Amino acid sequence: MRILATIVLLLVVAAGVWFYFETQDQGAHIPDMNMSEPTNFNEVGVLRFPPVTSGQSQGKFEYDGGAGTTTLAIEMDTLSVCAAENGATPCVAMSITFDQVFDGRAALIEGTREGNTILVRKMRITRAGEELRSFEPGDTFISWYHAMELLKNCEVKMAMQTHALDVYLTLKDGRRVRAVEPTIDEMFRVINATRGACGTFPVATE
Repeated sequence: MRILATIVLLLVVAAGVWFYFETQDQGAHIPDMNMSEPTNFNEVGVLRFPPVTSGQSQGKFEYDGGAGTTTLAIEMDTLSVCAAENGATPCVAMSITFDQVFDGRAALIEGTREGNTILVRKMRITRAGEELRSFEPGDTFISWYHAMELLKNCEVKMAMQTHALDVYLTLKDGRRVRAVEPTIDEMFRVINATRGACGTFPVATE
């Protein structure tokens, strides 16, 4: 059953990546150009999604808060990204009921916590045997579409990619933002396509 759920998850993520490339090829406009508030939450725990007929805000996230298990409600918006080993996609673009794939899965959630609710910025599902570690929060997230626009408009002076699909951009105005690319090395494809107009700048891979 766990293997089947993993296969379904990878297929869903792949479908999301396909949707992303299709909309880009068609010149579709994605209106989200917002920046998030800096994150204040980054924990490893377990997802709980009871069966629902619709909606994506019914989930819970359980983690060890130091004094026993802490349970938070999960909320998602257009900047929330769902990621797995081989790809990432906006959570709201996933045409599934989350209980089918995510219930009971271990995950690393980054986001903004207010009271007993966590607004997801990145929800990364672990694969079998993988260990995820929480780290210091505080990043400002943007959508991948927004990141591409910044690159195309020559507003970036430094970029870094991680194996977890995170892309960190240092902008010419001094701000540092983070996006999640749909597939590994997509950042380099965009940079190479804009090199003639923008010139070169430092690029790194972690």
